[in-house]
Amino acid sequence: MIKSIIKDEPTLRKKSMAFNENIHKQVEIDLLDTAKAHEDNCAGLAAIQIAEPIRLFVIKNNNSFRVYRNPTILQKSAETYCATERCLSVEGSHTVRRHAWVKVSYESSNNKRFFKTLYGFEAEVFQHEFDHLEGILI
Repeated sequence: MIKSIIKDEPTLRKKSMAFNENIHKQVEIDLLDTAKAHEDNCAGLAAIQIAEPIRLFVIKNNNSFRVYRNPTILQKSAETYCATERCLSVEGSHTVRRHAWVKVSYESSNNKRFFKTLYGFEAEVFQHEFDHLEGILI
């Protein structure tokens, strides 16, 4: 089901709790439906943005969205840069400092744990969505 994008700052500042497939599978489905409905201007979307404080987000990968359950950042590059980002939950463009690469861990929608090093735009979007899980806004 397509959900409304939350713009309420107190809600968005909540720290998210762990994803549990037995409890939160419908949230994942709703998040994917909502991201697809906004795909023209959506590089990623976190569950908190549809009012679900769950450690879950999706990132657009080519023409589909990849699911990231219970993601963690294991390591960050020392090198950082300033990025100009937009967010469906926050008005306007904002400048934020991002790490050039991040080593991450996450569970996919088939419950497999992955370890990857992300670079460039993919790393930037991961950091943006991960910030949402921590209650951090741009």
